[in-house]
Amino acid sequence: MKAISSLAVLLGLLSSLALTSQAQAPSTVGRWQVEFTFTSETSPHRLKFEADGSGKGTYLLLDRRSSILEPAQPTKAEWSQTVDNKVRLSGDIEFPIGNVGRDAGTLVFNGTFENADLISGEVTFVNEARGAGATRTGTFKAVRVVEDTPPRVELLSPTSGKLKRGREVDVTWLATSSNGIAFQQVFLSLDDGETFSPISVVMNDQTSELAWIVPQDLPTTKKARLKVVVLSGIGVTAEDSSDGRLKVR
Repeated sequence: MKAISSLAVLLGLLSSLALTSQAQAPSTVGRWQVEFTFTSETSPHRLKFEADGSGKGTYLLLDRRSSILEPAQPTKAEWSQTVDNKVRLSGDIEFPIGNVGRDAGTLVFNGTFENADLISGEVTFVNEARGAGATRTGTFKAVRVVEDTPPRVELLSPTSGKLKRGREVDVTWLATSSNGIAFQQVFLSLDDGETFSPISVVMNDQTSELAWIVPQDLPTTKKARLKVVVLSGIGVTAEDSSDGRLKVR
């Protein structure tokens, strides 16, 4: 009877440990900020991955390396997780190629949980239309987003006054984000904010000013406005425009 009793206690202890381990297993479900770099490139890429409980999710590429092409839209993705905490993410995506087009293919992440909020591993991008030679590989880290506070940006100068053609204007702003900043860009409107066009390239998170030379061929107007747009590391945008109208002369 003592042996049976001891066996029962042991089985109960093992069952309890298994349940505890299962309860503590990290979950892929949630929102992730993914940064990855291909070995053939020096600049990292960023995307937001959102995973639901059914093994489905979405990619949102946060790269903004074109001043002409529209920002990326969310695309469908899938994920799976094994008992040993290995994770696989897969989905279609399009990388901008300067201002000339996009490089479309399948982006796959294979990684392992380092802790409940961090996954790291290898990334592969395959453009089947361009053949095996277009495959890119690299490494990635995915950090769970635990705070979803929108970014903030304030255009400091100029907020009113004159823009003289051929003269340099110092555009300054202040941007903050608890999830980091993926990109920033400055825009100009000549119709009181109805439409805007970029006057800067896409800038990184270390920038807070732009030395802009007003083009000589810019039309004369009393309805010009400047605007700064920032995108956070989880794909949330914020913007701020000139308080008053600017005159172009």
